[in-house]
Amino acid sequence: MRHINSLFLSDHPTGLGVYSREVLNRNVDFFNDNHFNALLTNNEITVGTRMNSEQYVNRRIALNPVLRSLYLNTINSDFMYSFTHHGRTVKKKGAQIITIHDLIPLHFPNQYKGQYYYYKYLLPKTIKYSDKIITISEATKVDILNHYTVDEDKITVIHNGFEHSQAKPSEDHIASMHDHPYFLMVGTTFPHKNLDTVLRAFNMIKDQIELDCIIVGRKSPYYESLEKVIHQLGLEHRVKLLGYVNDSQLEWLYRNASVFVYPSLYEGFGLPILEAMAKEIPVLCSDTSSLPEISGGASILFNPRNETEIAERIIEICNNGVLKHEFITKGTENLRRFSWDITSEKIKDEIAAMI
Repeated sequence: MRHINSLFLSDHPTGLGVYSREVLNRNVDFFNDNHFNALLTNNEITVGTRMNSEQYVNRRIALNPVLRSLYLNTINSDFMYSFTHHGRTVKKKGAQIITIHDLIPLHFPNQYKGQYYYYKYLLPKTIKYSDKIITISEATKVDILNHYTVDEDKITVIHNGFEHSQAKPSEDHIASMHDHPYFLMVGTTFPHKNLDTVLRAFNMIKDQIELDCIIVGRKSPYYESLEKVIHQLGLEHRVKLLGYVNDSQLEWLYRNASVFVYPSLYEGFGLPILEAMAKEIPVLCSDTSSLPEISGGASILFNPRNETEIAERIIEICNNGVLKHEFITKGTENLRRFSWDITSEKIKDEIAAMI
């Protein structure tokens, strides 16, 4: 029996779960034809995967990185493919392919103390006993080579896909909350998202531009510190922290934004910049990690640690209609490079070559 580690699949996926869903849905016939058994987390998915063979795993095991690896080590599999970086940490008879999306916990250990242990001590073993590593950007490939002992030929870069949102924009309470032009930032409030630096840059130019700022994304333990920055800068009437919004609300926010700013210090891929490009919004983003690679020359780059430079880029795009139109056009063209169909086909080819 062959196995797919699809433990991150759920009825309401985010991040790794979305990746797992998109690739599995497009390759389900291939997996069934080649007798793969899908490993799923109990009570996380109820809609069905169309897989002929499924095996449900206790949540306590599936959602704990250490217990998850120990569980995978017990499986006698002729071949194991993982949508994520979680795999067997011991030598087994069957080949193994894992997918490394980023190494964020290694760069920001204080934010991800639990995951840091896995990346520092267990992932090296998983890499050692993997026959192929798929990663989602050239930048992450370089990061893997810099942090682990691994043959470069073992790593294959396959970009994530992108699919235009099918959500219908919903104003709900958002339109009544904010009817003024704004620039948008999307992401969790973890420090490496670097939202506070943009707020300080915004404070430098708040009297020079008409735009306000809206921030959306899942709250983190650092949410209150971001609120504190807003209060200290006196930006309470110019900045809205909306927290989590649903797909329809996010669609409305993207469509009505004047500019999209993505100041992250590190990303394995950077999907939000593609989401913004799809809504024909000019994108300003960091010149670090994978972001120049994924934006493909279709965004205005800045040093994410330089408040003055960020402020200058925001003013530049606000005051130059020709430049704004140029980058909207470039963004639309850049999107053509990303397709879940292409991504899934390339992954299927990698698996087929090894089974």
